[in-house]
Amino acid sequence: LLTVRAWFAANPRSGLTIRQVPVEGLHTKWLAKHRSLVVALLDLTAGDSDDDHSDEVDPETLDALGLQPLPSHMDIILADPKDRRLIAGIRHLRAPVEEIASLPLAPSRVLIVENKESALPVEDEAGLVIIHSLGNFLDTLPVLPWLPTTVVYWGDLDRAGFTLLSRARTRVPTLQSVLMDRDTLHRHRGLANVDPTGRVDAPDPTLTHEEHLTLEALSANGEHLRLEQERIPWTYAKTKLPRP
Repeated sequence: LLTVRAWFAANPRSGLTIRQVPVEGLHTKWLAKHRSLVVALLDLTAGDSDDDHSDEVDPETLDALGLQPLPSHMDIILADPKDRRLIAGIRHLRAPVEEIASLPLAPSRVLIVENKESALPVEDEAGLVIIHSLGNFLDTLPVLPWLPTTVVYWGDLDRAGFTLLSRARTRVPTLQSVLMDRDTLHRHRGLANVDPTGRVDAPDPTLTHEEHLTLEALSANGEHLRLEQERIPWTYAKTKLPRP
């Protein structure tokens, strides 16, 4: 309790989600159960001028502990026509996370796509559900009871993209990446731009050897590159997406 209190006192507006609080040995269920006690022990009237992230986080979006709540909605695409018949033929669905989790789905494969524009062209396929536009709100993944063992992640080829990939794999250890390798970067390097982002959080220690090498290649010439997934021609991308 004292260790958790000390962390929140030092990070009053972290902007993290409850599962991201980096206190050793902390379980999120413990924090959820004892949240009011932690709040009571904190001097919430104290200033936080020393907070490194104070200019990066909108305080109106944070709770009393300075945490970012999970998004209330999730975007999915039902690529299996059989699944669409369950909800009046709707293919692209945006609904509260609880309702998405309660859908009677049993996909054999889930494809997580970082951006909407790259998710929409994915063609129909039996047993496939697509999740897109999650951003950093990856704590929603373990909430889905129908999430299968085969989960594939496709994100931007940049530092932030690999951080998101690593965090997704922390929550779903069987997760595999696609189109986030050195060959894809080499083939489309001319479509990359200089990444204007300043500080980027380091990835979780879950990246594969190939993913680490690709991340290093993005910064090989002294400047950080960003190859957004939408820039990769769809004619190439669709040949690399795994098929059953």
